[in-house]
Amino acid sequence: MRDYLLLYINGKKHIIKANEAKKNLSSYLRENLNMKGTKIVCSEGDCGACTVLVKRFNDENFISVNSCILPLYLLDCCQIITIEGIENDNLHQVQTLLSTYHGTQCGFCTPGFVNSMVYMCDDLILKKQLITEQKIKNYTTGNLCRCTGYKGIIQAGMNLDLSKIKTIKQRYETQEIKEAFNEALENEVVLSNGETELILPKDITKAIELKKSGFNVISGGTDISVFVNKGYNKNKKFVSLNNISELYIINDDEKFLEIGSKVTLTSFEKACKKDFPTFTQALRIFASPQIKNIGTVIGNVANGSPIGDTMPLLYVSDAILELSGGNSRREVLIYDYYLGYKKFDLKDDEIITKIKVPKTSNEFKFYKVSARKDLDISAVSLAISYKIEDEIIKDISIAFGGVAATTYKAKQIEEFLINKEFSLENIKESKKIVSQIFTPFSDHRGSSTYRIKLCENLLLKFYNEVSSKVEVA
Repeated sequence: MRDYLLLYINGKKHIIKANEAKKNLSSYLRENLNMKGTKIVCSEGDCGACTVLVKRFNDENFISVNSCILPLYLLDCCQIITIEGIENDNLHQVQTLLSTYHGTQCGFCTPGFVNSMVYMCDDLILKKQLITEQKIKNYTTGNLCRCTGYKGIIQAGMNLDLSKIKTIKQRYETQEIKEAFNEALENEVVLSNGETELILPKDITKAIELKKSGFNVISGGTDISVFVNKGYNKNKKFVSLNNISELYIINDDEKFLEIGSKVTLTSFEKACKKDFPTFTQALRIFASPQIKNIGTVIGNVANGSPIGDTMPLLYVSDAILELSGGNSRREVLIYDYYLGYKKFDLKDDEIITKIKVPKTSNEFKFYKVSARKDLDISAVSLAISYKIEDEIIKDISIAFGGVAATTYKAKQIEEFLINKEFSLENIKESKKIVSQIFTPFSDHRGSSTYRIKLCENLLLKFYNEVSSKVEVA
């Protein structure tokens, strides 16, 4: 048993005991280590001012993360690089060019931008890809600046010379660190200070036992950490899945794409590229790189929000959840898993350990309506899986998000359309069913009437895109 967390920050070893383990990384850096370059603004993972670089024991490279919603107990056996560690003596090329092209004014957001752009450089070097303006925008999507404007930042990025950059991994990762992590991971972590209990088991069986005894199970923690920061979550007992290696597995065979419960949204986005390109496209606007690098697919599923972006696509793909209990494992279709708002077909001694997405010859469409394109919660979403042969709808599956207590599987519309001609007339008739099958809630994102109209119009958009083979903006 181990009674501490092991971290390396800017190449230096840090031992974290129980009284500090629940603290967010950003607060630990600023308060304990006096590293003030990491800023705290929103404490929700939205603005990116707190961005740092992290490499887990099993990651290929350093990634950007929001340190304000990343408790230390999720960072066991991780390397962390802050703005202070980007370069030891001279400025990093990113920093020099941001200065040259006036990419900073007040400077509050700058450390986050620097770290995101360094992540971009290292990732593109690993992938042997070139910098483009779109890539700069993609990698800095989770960073906000209120005074500079983005022109100078983009110009700085466009003038980077990747051939002259030594990656963070090349500079910091050593055999000594690898060996220290391997040795540490041999032991379960138990942290208790009389008030809070934090346990990092090595296997699923122990995690299940802890859940049954009242521990909160944490995967990526991007949601619950916000509630902790805002004082809404008062739980004192947490079990982290961080050190269970089998939960990081991605298995891609002829029948299924299988995703373990510690697989991040970033990794899922990459894994879907070959067989589920629509999933990949949807995940590009799901959240910022910092959130997707921490948040997990199954965490999104387990949260059970009726406006969760992954659920409609998983519904129409007939995804299967693997639920592991004390002595058994069972499988349940994802749309049978949700029994009501935040109510699940999950026993006290069960954890979601895997999701299986069946391979199919069907095509997919996904639509998300929100106030802004990137990093926003949807008012309504629609996913459709379909097969059309000789203008006849041979197969169709439809799921709406944001209209009911859970993602809604529109079986009545499916039954109406199946084996009918794929025509504007039939789609218009199917629209009439929308107002009959659910009554959406009204909130600040839209009224019930507005949501009904959106659902109807998205069905028309689906027809227009598929019939013309042209995507409608």
